[in-house]
Amino acid sequence: MALFQTHMDAIDLVLLDVVMPEMGGVEAAEQMHAERPHLPVIFITGYDFDAISGAQQITGARILGKPVATPNLARALREMVG
Repeated sequence: MALFQTHMDAIDLVLLDVVMPEMGGVEAAEQMHAERPHLPVIFITGYDFDAISGAQQITGARILGKPVATPNLARALREMVG
């Protein structure tokens, strides 16, 4: 979050794991969206998508399952950033 606060205008997309130490990815995305509501977010998770409903509530977010194949991640990045 400190890096985001310092560089938020230079960030075009955020790639987050749903489960992270100290702060989960959903909580981090919510805080980032409070500052930049249209910031694209990609969540990567090993959990069942239905078990992470908070991630599905983030506007415009995409959820990818682990392991993520490089072509699938590349496609998601292109689609979200353009």
